[in-house]
Amino acid sequence: MQIDYGTVIAGMVLTHALCVIVMAELWYENRAQFPMLKLWFADFAAQVLALGLIIARGRIPDLLSIVLAHALLIGGMV
Repeated sequence: MQIDYGTVIAGMVLTHALCVIVMAELWYENRAQFPMLKLWFADFAAQVLALGLIIARGRIPDLLSIVLAHALLIGGMV
């Protein structure tokens, strides 16, 4: 049994979306003590957006699905 590429990416989007929700809650509760949590939140948000653009490849312009998605992935990691 082989897993489809889209299934793996969709699973990653769901996992990262859950991480965005958790990071948003952690940031909201602890933003005074740990100001760097906003960077983690921004990273996960960029990852979710980039993966969503990658999934939409073929339905949206290539500039968005390739260039912007990869810029978000790299920017999030940095």
